[in-house]
Amino acid sequence: MRRSLIAVAIAILLIAAKTRSVRSPSPPKPLSGTRSFEITDKAIVAPFTLDRVLAQLIARSGVSGLTPQQLMRQMYDTQNPKPGMADPAGPHCDDTVIGGIPAFNGFPRRCPTPEGQLAATPYADGEFHTRNVVLFVEQVSKATGGQLDIKVHSNGSLIKHPELMRAVSTGQVNIGEFLLGQFANEEPVFAVDNLPFLAAGYDNAEKLYRAQKAVLEKKLAAMGRDRASRGS
Repeated sequence: MRRSLIAVAIAILLIAAKTRSVRSPSPPKPLSGTRSFEITDKAIVAPFTLDRVLAQLIARSGVSGLTPQQLMRQMYDTQNPKPGMADPAGPHCDDTVIGGIPAFNGFPRRCPTPEGQLAATPYADGEFHTRNVVLFVEQVSKATGGQLDIKVHSNGSLIKHPELMRAVSTGQVNIGEFLLGQFANEEPVFAVDNLPFLAAGYDNAEKLYRAQKAVLEKKLAAMGRDRASRGS
């Protein structure tokens, strides 16, 4: 009896499988520009660099004379108290103050935030220059108990190499790492360590740096004061 019931059940299932209606797959719904969707395929997103995205934002805004690097600085400058470091006329974290405390939407907020502290380096992540900068940042964070958080922008992503010294001296960024010799047209002493065979090896380079350190600090401090007074 049990075998008969099983056979009948199998027969019914087979008949149902053959006679059931088969529907065609629904056509794909068109993508809407007003809805968000995420693309994770590296081959697709790789061409959309940060520089390209910022350039597109500038183009659509209609603002003339603004570069992607300047826009990035302005975005970070919103985390600094006015007049800021990049755009005195832009928004800053202390634009709204309640009871003497910076506020956002009626709630107290930190001002400035750690993101306002920027470090810029023109070298790629894998180069020893950037690795040294990252190590320095980690040591600063450890020494301050996480109170000072420096964000590293490598490979010239924030400020291009020739603009770094000006950016540091005018306060657009707080700290930067660059090849000083490329600014020898402003002060010949900046190119001393570029002279061939003058200091061979790291030990001799360290001695040369210590020998000229006082002169470099004096020249750089004077340039910083001059540029800050001129606002350029």
